[in-house]
Parts: sequence; C-alpha cells; structure tokens
Amino acid sequence: GFCGRSDSPLRATPCVLAERTSYGWHEEELVPSAPRQVESLLEPDIVNFATGLHYPVLGPPVRSGEVWHLHAQSGKRFQKGLFSLCLNGFTLSPVSGKGFEGDELSISWSPFSLVQSCRLHTVDADKSRPNLRLFRVSIFSHSWSHILAVEGKSADEDRARWVAEIARVLRLLTQSLFPEFSHSVE
Repeated sequence: GFCGRSDSPLRATPCVLAERTSYGWHEEELVPSAPRQVESLLEPDIVNFATGLHYPVLGPPVRSGEVWHLHAQSGKRFQKGLFSLCLNGFTLSPVSGKGFEGDELSISWSPFSLVQSCRLHTVDADKSRPNLRLFRVSIFSHSWSHILAVEGKSADEDRARWVAEIARVLRLLTQSLFPEFSHSVE
C-alpha cells in the first residue's frame, strides 16, 4: 500500500506514516488494514511507507478490458481474463467460459514496478501471430512478473494504450511519494 501528498489521487490507499517529532515518534495509520512499521527501521526525519503485493486495490478502475494472461502454473498456456487497472494496483478476474483458472488476482503496485511491450521469442513467431501483442508487468521489489497479451486487428494500438495507461498510473504513484517542492536559482 501507499500514501501520497494531500493532492494526490492515491491519498486514500493503505499506508503507515511515521515521522520523528520533537516529542518522539509519531505514527499515523491512514488505513487500518496497513501493517505497522518495524520500529528498528525508523530513522529521524525520514518518512517511511509500507508496501505489499496483496494490499487491497482501491478505487474505481481507470481502465478495464479482456486480456490474455500467461498463467504461472500453466506453463506456456495463455488464459483469458478481465484486467482492471486502478490507481494503486490491478485485478485480473476470470472471464466466464474463457478458460481462466483460479481465483481473482489482485496486486497493489510498488514504486519499483515496470510495464513494457515485449514480443514472442523470435521475429518469425511474431509474424506467425500478427494479431497477438504482448506486454509485461513487473514488480521488482517482490520479484514478480506477469506476461499479458491483447489480440485482434488493433492489437498494436491496444497494447500501446495499455502500456501507456499503466505507465501513467505508475508515474502518479511514484510522484505521490515525494513531498511538494520547488527549485529556485539565484
């Protein structure tokens, strides 16, 4: 979970804010489901944030749509799912009758996340599937990565829109972690 500036759209997401004051440590749990900070990790004048893959994904989806998901347990088999992108993470839900196995996947972002377009293993493989375009979502702080794909005549444009939208959400998250500031040159 994360928290951000007061003007941030992410301000309602789970977070424990800890800061040193002249009276000692002040901790504020902004959402009750967020874990407490470990006391030994708290440093003077440093704001700490807690994060976890499975914190609740909050708010209405920024974008939703059907995608193919390379399921980790199924080896090389893609499964159809409904991908819902939110400001603090995403969900991937089963699409009835479309071959998605398992429960809904719900993942909250870390500022150490990346989305990127990717391709099949060879140029020939890409050419053999001209209507299938892949992208990868990685959360490095948790050693987690999933391959997603869109299919259809507009697959290139659909993938570009998904990658751009996810990148925008990740930028908003990262920017929300920094206090407001300004530069001046004299």
